[in-house]
Amino acid sequence: MDESRYKKWVDGSGYFGLIDMMLISNVQGLGLIDNDLIDKYPRLKINSKLKRDRLNKLRHAILSELWVMGTYELVRLVEELAHRRQDLFNEDTIKEITKVKRKFEEVRVPLVKYKKSGRSQPLYSGVPWFTFHPTKGYGLKLHLTIKDKKTKKDKIETKVIYRLTLSNTILNLFKKMKEDINANKLNARN
Repeated sequence: MDESRYKKWVDGSGYFGLIDMMLISNVQGLGLIDNDLIDKYPRLKINSKLKRDRLNKLRHAILSELWVMGTYELVRLVEELAHRRQDLFNEDTIKEITKVKRKFEEVRVPLVKYKKSGRSQPLYSGVPWFTFHPTKGYGLKLHLTIKDKKTKKDKIETKVIYRLTLSNTILNLFKKMKEDINANKLNARN
């Protein structure tokens, strides 16, 4: 396990006590899953014909998808808190929280609802496909129907969003949240 990465999750979890103390263990659990997925990815046999290897790959994909869904809910709660308690975060951080939530929605909505985020139009393929990249790890491949601006006709666009990228985004958000909360505590004392 990457102890320094997990420490970032543990540090970030403390701020969730502002919402509900029970969330601290959920955040740390998401951090454990994040580390586990990162640790196990290099050992996956992506193109293997062995049943055991195919099942390990499927397990990795499903855990990655569940991680995305759970982490999305966490970000949604943070956004709710940020709008309720505007004294905790500065305006830039609140905008960043909303931006991170939208990044997760890009994957979460098709994963759960089988439609594009924010639109009633379905995905072209119906269900996102999982894919693996040698260094980025697990990703979700979305096949989207979009209007071509020149021809005004529908065309298919493929977009891949990697779980590791989402995870790094969350850890960066934790850092920004920590800076704001610590600054606000210091200002409250003075």
